[in-house]
Formats: sequence, structure tokens, C-alpha cells
Amino acid sequence: VALDPDQAKDARNQRKRDFYLRQIPLSRGAGFLFLCLTLGLQIWLVPGSGHPQNLVIFIFLAIAYCLFTWLSTGWWHRQVGDYRIAWFWFFVDPWFWTLAAMWSGGERSWMFTCLLLGTAAMLATSPVQLLLSGGSAILAYLSMLAYLHWGAGRALPWGQEVIKLVLLTLGVAYLYIVARIVSSLRRQKRAFLELGQQLNRELQAQAEELALARDKAEAASQAKSRFLAGMSHELRTPMNAILLYGELIETESAEAGQEAQAEAARKILGAGRHLLHLVNDLLDLSRIEAGRMDLNPEPGDLPEFLAEVQVVARPLA
Repeated sequence: VALDPDQAKDARNQRKRDFYLRQIPLSRGAGFLFLCLTLGLQIWLVPGSGHPQNLVIFIFLAIAYCLFTWLSTGWWHRQVGDYRIAWFWFFVDPWFWTLAAMWSGGERSWMFTCLLLGTAAMLATSPVQLLLSGGSAILAYLSMLAYLHWGAGRALPWGQEVIKLVLLTLGVAYLYIVARIVSSLRRQKRAFLELGQQLNRELQAQAEELALARDKAEAASQAKSRFLAGMSHELRTPMNAILLYGELIETESAEAGQEAQAEAARKILGAGRHLLHLVNDLLDLSRIEAGRMDLNPEPGDLPEFLAEVQVVARPLA
């Protein structure tokens, strides 16, 4: 089953082409082969039901008819693009079956049952096509009776023929009901396939949206990493200069005996080193996101760390 819309359309066209240009011709050929065999048995087993010459003529006509219907359907499809001519052949088929009945005894022929069997073979088509073929079978049989009665002057047992026509009509009606049920099941199957195609399209759209969102998120993450790396470098350079001048001020103030100024310089140095640590942490964060962070555990002085935090947090209190 093809869930892509274009693939599903191509598959439907291929199935339709296979149905009308392969399955129907093969089914018609098999039906006419059965018809020829039945006609031969009728002529052979029932004396006076027909001449063997009729069988030979019918076989040639059946072969020519099957080939012509197959070739004409293919030609029509190439010229027009559809298979509507097949409907015409569905209507004509029963007249060939009726011809076999007329050449093998008319109303006494076994071929009457072939009309109903031929209509049953149309279950593979639509209910309308089956009804077309079944109605054609009834009309063809009525035409044969009319020809035998008024054309050939034969006395017909009309009671039996009416019963045959009623049975044929009831059989066509029954087959039509079955065809409606089969058609309904086909429509349900087609609806489920279309639902599957729609769900598949929605899933594909959601997958594309998720892939686009993922790409945007990855691009934003990379931009953030580049920003952090660049800002870390831009902040570290002036920060090192500030710390250097702070150390000079602390040293000169301590040598000059200016303890208050030296203490202020030490606070500046502590805050600067803390800010430098934050910058280094930002750079480490970008490295972690890039998967290039190496951990090097080292011992630390906890009292010194707490003192640095106190110096930084005191102005905020």
C-alpha cells in the first residue's frame, strides 16, 4: 500500500490499467472458452441441438471478438485516456452468449445458464457495470425468443420461458445486491487508505517542522557558544589589565604606608579575580556545550573561597 499521494495515484492508475487490459481480457477469454466447450458438449450429447459447423464458426467468432475487444480497449485508452469503451463490450458480451444458445437449440439449449454465469463474472466490476451486463443478458434472451417465435415461426413453451426469464431476473438482482456489498467494502477500504495517506502527510509535516525547529535550536546554541567564547575573550583581556594595575596600586600603597588605599586595592583585586573566574566559567560553559571540556580536579582553600565571596557580596548587602 502506497501512502504517498503521488504514489497512490500512480498505483490506482496501474491497477485500473491492469484490470481493463489484462484481467478483463483474460476473464473474457476464459468465459468464451467455457462457452465453446459447453456448446460442443451440447451439440455432441444432444442430437438435433446444432450442427458442428456452428461450433467451428462460433469458435472463430469468439477468438476474433476477444482480440478485437482487447485491442480496441487499449487503442481507446491511448486516444482518449479512459476505459469507457469497456462498458460497451460489457453490454455486447451477453449477445454472444445468446448467439451460442440460439445455435444450439434456442430455448432448449443449455446455454441459458451461461447468461447468469457470465453476469456473475461481472462481480469483479462495479454494480452499475454488472447491472448493465445483466440487463443486456435479459434483453438478448428476450430478443432470441422474439426471433424464434415471430421470425422462425417456432411454437415456444411460453410458460417455461417466463419462468426462465423470472429466474434470470432474480439472479441478476441477487448478483447486483452482492456487487453493492462488495463495492461498499471497497469504498471502506479506499477510505481507510485515504485516512492513512492523510495521517502520513500530517506525520511528514510534523517531522519536517520538528527537524526545522531542531536545526534552529542547534543554530541558536552554536551562536550562543560563539558569543560566549567571543565575550569571554573580550572580557578577559581588559580584566587582566585591571588586575595588573590593581596589584601595582596595592604594592605602591603598601610601600607608601597608605593602608586604607592598599585595602581598597585588595578589594578591587578580589572582585576582579572573581569576575575573571566568572568569565572563565562562561568559557568553560561554551567548551562543555561543544564537548571539549577537560576536568582537572585540584585541591582548594575553602576559607579563602568564602572570604572572596564575602568581599564580593558585602557591597550588595
